[in-house]
Amino acid sequence: MTLRETLGRIAKAGTPSNEEAAKFQIIVPVLGDLGWDVYNSQGTDEVRFEHSAGGTKGGGRVDIALMGKHDQCACFVEAKSPGVNLDDHVAQLLGYAFHDGVTVCALTDGLEWRLYLPREAGPPDKRRFALLRLRDDPVEQSADDLEAFLSRDAVRSGRAERDAAKVLRRLQEESDIARRLPEIWRKMLAKPDEELVDLVRSKVYAELRLSPSAEQVVAVLSGREAAPSRPASGAKAPESSESRVKKTPVRPQKITGATLFGDYMELNTWKGALLFVAEKMQARHRETFLDKTSKFKGHKYDYVSRDDRYMKQPREIGMSGIFIETSLSADHIVKRSHQLLELFGYSASDLQIHQE
Repeated sequence: MTLRETLGRIAKAGTPSNEEAAKFQIIVPVLGDLGWDVYNSQGTDEVRFEHSAGGTKGGGRVDIALMGKHDQCACFVEAKSPGVNLDDHVAQLLGYAFHDGVTVCALTDGLEWRLYLPREAGPPDKRRFALLRLRDDPVEQSADDLEAFLSRDAVRSGRAERDAAKVLRRLQEESDIARRLPEIWRKMLAKPDEELVDLVRSKVYAELRLSPSAEQVVAVLSGREAAPSRPASGAKAPESSESRVKKTPVRPQKITGATLFGDYMELNTWKGALLFVAEKMQARHRETFLDKTSKFKGHKYDYVSRDDRYMKQPREIGMSGIFIETSLSADHIVKRSHQLLELFGYSASDLQIHQE
């Protein structure tokens, strides 16, 4: 049985009655499908049950230890009964894992899997990089994540820790954005800049064919009552910053970075900008990305595909196994980036290109 078949069976099966049932009905079969010699049929002794951990003082036992190279513990898997509050057991598991130099660890009741990087700094929630719910999440997504972070090859090669660290950085960045965004927005409303005022004026004109004054817009954004203003007959729509960008031809200047949805990426090539946009779209729309981008093609060849044989300069989008053509001029990089955003329902104005 493959991992995906096992996960499909788990999603439909009943809830394990206790910790031992969760361990041997779900956790052990999953680890076996991930390449671990769970029954020691090959004499590897790489999967150890009830393994001593945490040192002689204050230590204890962890349910499953997965061994790496040179007989060193590489991953701990702690099992609990379904329904148990996993939050109560995180600190102890991370303490054991940190003491023993373990790179990745999992706390699970079989149906919910919480994955951590024990050697990262901060409280437990800042060290968790993945949360998998086998009954709720799509089977493909759960399988991809388990293979990436708990498979034998990924753990023993160190790839699991490296990839998990990247995911954790992104999660921390997104958390920082969510935390700071309201504050930034309040500041923008309290003291609107010219670009925001222009954007609001252009939107109002598009709806009413009337152009409010800058003072009216500032008053509304700041929470004050806007004094009525009679626009001159035939008032011309204010030129928004977005329209100015579209009218200005993109010159092949040196690119320094790009910002998309508030995330800034330092860049030194135009190709990197297209790849940055593609990676954002693939991360947000993992299930539909390849299907939607199948419409993203030229006269002869696909711009995005799993098959890179017909591309001049293919670049892999993250670690998805999907490639995008990057043999383009700066103008076409920007144009194709905008097309890719609009393909998923976003606006070209969501992307800002920074140049010297």
